[in-house]
Amino acid sequence: MYFSKFVGIALALVLGPLSAHGETVTGELTADNHFMINLSYGSGQTSTVVQALGGWTSVEDISFDIDTARLGTCSVQILAWDNPQSMVNRAGGLIGYLTGNAGTVATGSSIITLHETGQSASGFATLATSDFETWIAASTNPAISVLPILVPPNPSSPWVPLSFSNPPSNLTWIWDRPFPLFGNDEILSFVIPCAALVTDTPPTPFDEDHFSCYKPIKLQEPSEKVELKIEDQFGEGTIVIGDPVLHCNPSRKRHNGAEFGIENKERHLVCYEIIKQSPVYPPAVEIENQIGTSIYAFDQDREMFCVPSSKEEM
Repeated sequence: MYFSKFVGIALALVLGPLSAHGETVTGELTADNHFMINLSYGSGQTSTVVQALGGWTSVEDISFDIDTARLGTCSVQILAWDNPQSMVNRAGGLIGYLTGNAGTVATGSSIITLHETGQSASGFATLATSDFETWIAASTNPAISVLPILVPPNPSSPWVPLSFSNPPSNLTWIWDRPFPLFGNDEILSFVIPCAALVTDTPPTPFDEDHFSCYKPIKLQEPSEKVELKIEDQFGEGTIVIGDPVLHCNPSRKRHNGAEFGIENKERHLVCYEIIKQSPVYPPAVEIENQIGTSIYAFDQDREMFCVPSSKEEM
């Protein structure tokens, strides 16, 4: 009973993954003529995650990370601008899509809003990133106004065919004014709420190995006592370990119609009794795994210390 009581605790300590707050967004975009992407978590908390790219004859691959712990104040700002020339036809538009673990947002989606920045595009026809430092701060301020998004007469390819690897059905060019356009452009900000792209999902599925644990009943000789200094999420201290009390093999599991294989068949666990230790003061916890959810507290003693191990059958 002693060993079966603590198998679950030993596995939770070894296998329980830490919650990660980052989710990756990927996609494909192009603009007429240039674009860059800022990620904003609120006033004064904006950074450029995709430097200036362009323009309009080729599709760019996009990838950046969003902190899902701050979704409430998070927005993706796709800044687009045209070459600053007076009295010529131009669009200053955008086409493409972004995909995260919450779904895909294409430029034909109604969730995108178009904002004026009040920042002239004059002087930003080139791609030198140093040019943008003077107006990045301005582009992250609250929008001067929200504009209607317009779809041109030929939404898929006004000038040249574009090649997207896996385009959504609602992919289209979006502009701020009817085509053709005249006069001086300003930098436009196409805004997507981060929550439309990513969500803070719990750390499942649990892709690490599962283990079956056995109690050793015969030792060749008593183990040497070893003193260790250890630190975990409940604290740090000094322990002295003795004999092995559990041997755990990586295991395949079938549960609720799903099968979970073995990631590393060479990694076993050997858990040693702790015969001397300094006290710890762990809090009560709630754990979640594929078996279910449990809430429990602890006493001030660690029960065992588990070490990744190799195995050779005799």
